[in-house]
Amino acid sequence: MKILSLVSVLSLFIFASSCKKDNNSQTDPNQDLARTVRFTLYTDKDFSNDDENIDFNVFIQTGSSQPIWDSSFSTMKVKNIPSLLNKIVVEKTITGYGSSLLKVGFRYTLPGVGDSWYYDADSPGQAMKEVTFNFQ
Repeated sequence: MKILSLVSVLSLFIFASSCKKDNNSQTDPNQDLARTVRFTLYTDKDFSNDDENIDFNVFIQTGSSQPIWDSSFSTMKVKNIPSLLNKIVVEKTITGYGSSLLKVGFRYTLPGVGDSWYYDADSPGQAMKEVTFNFQ
């Protein structure tokens, strides 16, 4: 009788453990893909007489606008936004979002005037994205 109970308990244990799913086999291989975003800022307009301040911010967000990374440039005069020859370039590499649609871009503020932005989509699985902003 004890042997029958022991065999039943062991059989039940073996059956239960064989029904577990292996969640590791279903992970997305792109999830840990390193993704680099290159932000480029310049202008091809003549703002040499514009002494107003401007603040630029670059950002990476999830498709639902959750922040992943952002960085601000030092406040500058509009007349000091560089030409294409002297463009400002910033690169950021992130991991953990390889399978996610990302929103990447620039925000800028003219104090006393308002805020605006320029952004683009970074498709899932894309290892390199360049966001070029020609300030007008």
